[in-house]
Amino acid sequence: MKNFETVFRKENGRAQKTPFREFRGVFLAVVLMLTAGTSVSAQNDVLLTQQWLSRINQNPAATGNSDNIDIFVLARRQWTGFDNAPLTQTLNIHNYFQRIRSGLGLTATHDETGVGNRVINAKLAYAYHVNLGEKWLLSLGLSAGILQNTFDPSGHFYIDAGDPLLGTLEKKSQLDPDFDFGIELSSQRFLFGASVTHIARLPDAATTLKLSQQYFGYVSYKQPVGESFDLIAGVRGTNFDEAYFVDFSLTGMLLKKYWIGAMFRPDNAVAGMIGMQIGFVRLGYSYDYSMGSAASLAKNSHEIMLSFKIGKPKRVINTKSPRFIEE
Repeated sequence: MKNFETVFRKENGRAQKTPFREFRGVFLAVVLMLTAGTSVSAQNDVLLTQQWLSRINQNPAATGNSDNIDIFVLARRQWTGFDNAPLTQTLNIHNYFQRIRSGLGLTATHDETGVGNRVINAKLAYAYHVNLGEKWLLSLGLSAGILQNTFDPSGHFYIDAGDPLLGTLEKKSQLDPDFDFGIELSSQRFLFGASVTHIARLPDAATTLKLSQQYFGYVSYKQPVGESFDLIAGVRGTNFDEAYFVDFSLTGMLLKKYWIGAMFRPDNAVAGMIGMQIGFVRLGYSYDYSMGSAASLAKNSHEIMLSFKIGKPKRVINTKSPRFIEE
């Protein structure tokens, strides 16, 4: 049990505060392009390897940043072969409405952390888009919804009825309002974004049943190589509690339909990504190899992504859109 908790708190950007520890520390400012590893003590959002393809669950400003109706489904199984390993499912749906210069969407995440904690997070997302000339787009986003966190120690902790502390552990569930805020600046080749999730949470209010505030930032650049091939390089950082992580990615896209890429998160994981688009359907897969504390116990994590990019009638498509399109 002790080894599992130590691994779980440190590996792959996830953290779970156990009922035996008090919350320690305050939140740090978001740090981009810096790398460090440190211990963590509060629960946080999962880091998805294929997050670049759909971002509204972590940054509502990305809502409507596409010339298509976007439906994105992702399932992640972390640490394959490890009993009660974390399991995450994410659904993002969003669309851009040119008449009101806004994107509207829905995001929902189901996250089983593997140590008795389950999180269901569902939110409506809105982003207002402002064209900065003909080449740049600025979007401001806000999402609002509910967050249900359930803690069930049965099956995960040995409960001794004679122990005055452990004997009191029982299933608990809490439902709270939840809000995120973010910004994005993009062109057809460049993308920058920053966001904060769970902004209703106070730093000293994080508990087993409450997620802490989390800060995200990312930069991506697309460089055409010839007429049929693009290289997309990206840097993404996240900060929560006393920890921050950064990952670097490089993806090659052929004919705007096939892609292969790699991600590196120092002292944490390396990953390979592959995918293809058939008509309006995208299918992607990523494989993560752990490098951190859990590497000796469970090295492998898998993600499967299914995306539908449904084209809209040409009369409502802004052909001069400066949006960063990953296609």
